[in-house]
Amino acid sequence: MPKVRQSNIELLRVIIMYLVLLLHANFMVFGYPEGCSATSLLRIGAESVSIIAVNVFILITGYFGTSFKLSKIANIVYQLLYTVIPITCLLLLLGVCKCESIHDIAHEFSFWHYWFINAYIVLIFLSPILNLAILQLNRAQFKTLLLTLFIVFSIIQGGCFVIIPSGVGLEGGYSALWFLYLYLIGRYLAKYSINLSLMHLIGLYCLGVLGTFFMMWRFRNYGYNNPFILIQSVAFFLFFTKFTFENKFVNFIASSSLMVFLLHRHPVIRDYWASILFYLKRQYGDSLQFVLILCLFCIIVFIVAVLYDQLRKSSWKLIEPFIKQWDQKVSF
Repeated sequence: MPKVRQSNIELLRVIIMYLVLLLHANFMVFGYPEGCSATSLLRIGAESVSIIAVNVFILITGYFGTSFKLSKIANIVYQLLYTVIPITCLLLLLGVCKCESIHDIAHEFSFWHYWFINAYIVLIFLSPILNLAILQLNRAQFKTLLLTLFIVFSIIQGGCFVIIPSGVGLEGGYSALWFLYLYLIGRYLAKYSINLSLMHLIGLYCLGVLGTFFMMWRFRNYGYNNPFILIQSVAFFLFFTKFTFENKFVNFIASSSLMVFLLHRHPVIRDYWASILFYLKRQYGDSLQFVLILCLFCIIVFIVAVLYDQLRKSSWKLIEPFIKQWDQKVSF
């Protein structure tokens, strides 16, 4: 009997994927806000809240743990191919996507546009080694490891220090190396209970948001490995572990959460996504109405992605049994 997923965590997946849409609809499309107008501060505030999404996603993976299985890698690759190939072919036929050579077409089909997928696959490959190392550590050793990596990865390389050694950069958290650290944090939180009340977690979250806001506003520093963003991410995640419930609809929506990311980041669709946002901004300016319409637009994109994912889920169920036969043959 398949294990029922915890809907509190599945709800968290839905929320953070919606935050990804908001995140990409802000700085990534319109650029960094200039000046100290109310609109600029509002946009920085929205970015400060949304920036935790990727970190929380990996913390979830670490909390529940993962291991290398060929079927896991195949499932992720299948989702990517299901997103890129049919849409790119359709756009080519319609003349929307113009490729002048085989090289251009191959580039559209590549993993190049999805850094998150590349980093996540590396994490899955290395998870058995991480899990084995964690088993050998006691709590004090584990805590020392996390603290040391926090100082190196988050304080030194995620703060405002210009002392990053050559060759060991984290690319602002956009890397598999940062994912490995988040995975370790997630495993620690699962292995050892953290007795923080809801009020303490809310306080830490607010502290993280304020710190992130200040770093963005004053230094334009908002890498995923920023210490305030990390604190904010952990507090937000732990908040959702404080309660449990089961809801089939929430679980159904969450099962397509990765498709939301893949679809709206398609190399051609993302250009249309940006053009629609620019059109809305021209129509409504920096008004509250524009903010509400933008939020509604992101909800529509989320719904479209969930609907588009249903055929993928059905077709994967037909393929998965054959892939799983190789899990025992290709494992470590």
